[in-house]
Amino acid sequence: MLVGYKIGRRVVELDTLTESLLACSACQVPMNLLNTVESRDFGLACVLDIQFSNCGAVNNVATGRKHGRVYDMITKLAFG
Repeated sequence: MLVGYKIGRRVVELDTLTESLLACSACQVPMNLLNTVESRDFGLACVLDIQFSNCGAVNNVATGRKHGRVYDMITKLAFG
């Protein structure tokens, strides 16, 4: 059975993703994408819910930066 985040395609800004994975919001230990429990898609962008195995906290990790309610990657793709 495939987990939601393994289905489909997304654009990922690696610097943003790396920065978000640096530390759990509760225990400040680096996170791992293998602990993803859910994914919410917003066009080509998404927010991953990653549960940390040490403390059990669920962290929201975005795959790109936003300006207001719009992801930067969508604007960049629209303007070329």
